[in-house]
Amino acid sequence: MSKLLLGFNILTILAAYLLYQSGVRLYLDDGYDVLPPSVLRSRGEYTPPHVEQVPISIPISSQPTDPISPHSSWGGSGSKQNYTCTNLRMRPKFLSYDPIMVYIEDFMSPYETKHLKTLAEAQYEPSVVENFNKDPENKDTYVDSSQRKSETAWLEDGDAVVDCVKSRAAEFQGFAPNKSMEELAVLKYRPGGSFTPHYDWHSAPPQAIDRRTSFFATIEASPDLEGGATWFGRVPRPAWARLQPWCDRGLLDCSYEVGLAVKPVEGNAVFWVNFREDGQGHEGTAHGGEPVIKGSKIGLNIWTQARLRAE
Repeated sequence: MSKLLLGFNILTILAAYLLYQSGVRLYLDDGYDVLPPSVLRSRGEYTPPHVEQVPISIPISSQPTDPISPHSSWGGSGSKQNYTCTNLRMRPKFLSYDPIMVYIEDFMSPYETKHLKTLAEAQYEPSVVENFNKDPENKDTYVDSSQRKSETAWLEDGDAVVDCVKSRAAEFQGFAPNKSMEELAVLKYRPGGSFTPHYDWHSAPPQAIDRRTSFFATIEASPDLEGGATWFGRVPRPAWARLQPWCDRGLLDCSYEVGLAVKPVEGNAVFWVNFREDGQGHEGTAHGGEPVIKGSKIGLNIWTQARLRAE
């Protein structure tokens, strides 16, 4: 066997192993019901989403000044009267194999992004952060614009578009049960808005049930938007280390010298797995919202919870 053929076989086996890890190893507990924040609020039991600060300080080059490219065409429904939930035309691409990260073009249609934006407008409240590190029994929940400056709106189930987007996210993960997903969280960033690097998972103390996976999708990116990328400071360059095609298409910001900076593009999303297979949180998933210099962006968080089972 030639060295070339041997090397090809090794790469093939490695790729198959990575895909296996990304698919069938995701543990979801069908018997676990996630109560929506609206129900928990009525019981006085609601705890806002966890944010754990991550000390990352890596220099980057100047922020982009070019406006975001317009969303590509979509073949789905265009009005509320004939809205049809569809999964057609999503275009996923691996960004990273460790942690597992997938970039998804056309995750939402123009109608869906507009509809979600309208639903959220009357519900925005200042975004909060939590501190679990000092004393897990007496965690602090507070607004701190030095760490997180944005507004959040929670969208309840029952709306056709909300339910469709959640079902699409569930199917993307291999038909994860919808009941394992939290309510959709819409985030609005105005000029000066940002979010310091953080995890979506708990480490102090570790939780039996936690956010196994995350989506961050873009509902709106104003034509004059500058800044506002989602920066994964601990993630290496994309698969095959070819940045330029991503940058030429306006999907990544190549001015960052370290990590990956995902640009906000309407309708597109990035998906990642927060935990390693041994149940430990993956530190490579640390991410933050870079400051919006000009314009505004509206994003969407989709979190799927799971009962973690260490082997």
